[in-house]
Amino acid sequence: MISEDVLNQPAVGDTFLVRPLDAVVVKGRRNSTRVYEILGFRASASENIRQVSVSSAQAMQAYLNRDFQQAIQCLQHIEQLKGGDDPAGKVLSDRCAEFLRHAPPPNWDGSEVL
Repeated sequence: MISEDVLNQPAVGDTFLVRPLDAVVVKGRRNSTRVYEILGFRASASENIRQVSVSSAQAMQAYLNRDFQQAIQCLQHIEQLKGGDDPAGKVLSDRCAEFLRHAPPPNWDGSEVL
C-alpha cells in the first residue's frame, strides 16, 4: 500500500499500476490522504490486472460521488476479476452498503478517519 504522495513521486506512477483503496485521515492529521494498492509493474501487467485498476478507479469515483450502488457494482466486478478474493474491495463494498441504509452526513467527503 502506498500513499498519494508516494504515487506522485517521479517514476512511481509511470512504473506501477495501482488501484485506489481509500481516503484516510490518520491520527494527528486533519486532511485525508488517498491510499493505493500496487497491482504490479505497468509494463508487464495483464489485461485482467489493468481491468482491476480501471474498475477500481470507477468504483472510487462512484463512492466519492455518493453513488454507492454503482460503486458496489464496480466492486463486484473487481471481485470476479480477482477470482472471488478481494478483501480490500469488501471493506469498501460493506461501507457502501451501510451508506445505502444510512446516508452519510451532508459534509461527508469520502474520508475514513482512523
